[in-house]
Amino acid sequence: MIIYDLIDYQKLNRGLKRNKVVVGKNTIITLTESVPNSKVFLWETIKCASEDSQLVFGKYCSIAAGCTFFLGGNHVYARTSTWINHEIKEKSIISNGDIIIGNDVWIGFGATIMSGVTIGDGAVIAANSVVTRDVEPYSIVGGNPARKIKKRFTDDDIKFLMQLKWWNWQEEKIEKNRNALFSGKFDKILLQKLK
Repeated sequence: MIIYDLIDYQKLNRGLKRNKVVVGKNTIITLTESVPNSKVFLWETIKCASEDSQLVFGKYCSIAAGCTFFLGGNHVYARTSTWINHEIKEKSIISNGDIIIGNDVWIGFGATIMSGVTIGDGAVIAANSVVTRDVEPYSIVGGNPARKIKKRFTDDDIKFLMQLKWWNWQEEKIEKNRNALFSGKFDKILLQKLK
């Protein structure tokens, strides 16, 4: 197993000679001195592992400290034994696939995200949650395993935001409309005027 600080993802990519971790524009990965940084766990370079998965973050995400992203490490449990025997050719450790984090996602302190999970745009992951399944856009999940607590907005408002895709706007437009996007409360009427 290899453990990398998420903040050093570019060094990891250089070492593997591929984009193992992709970070979208204006995504913030919290860096602290007082608590552990977020980590990426991978098994790609181990002979008994089958892992070519990626960790992909969308734009404008907020990643707290202490988060863990498992890109593999799943023992093959369909066999008689889950023990890893390095002498057999069959892979003993596998990945469930890529971790895809949408745009404008907030992942709270100490959350764990497992391989094969997709987190939809605008979702919020509560602190110390363990995410083992996909998360719907604009929903809030928490717990171990993480379960939906509630939706951030109504279905109609979520549909509107999914069509708006403000994170794809030009930087100038985002900056010009920063108050409508980043302060106060959700105001659909104001946002409709910005389209």
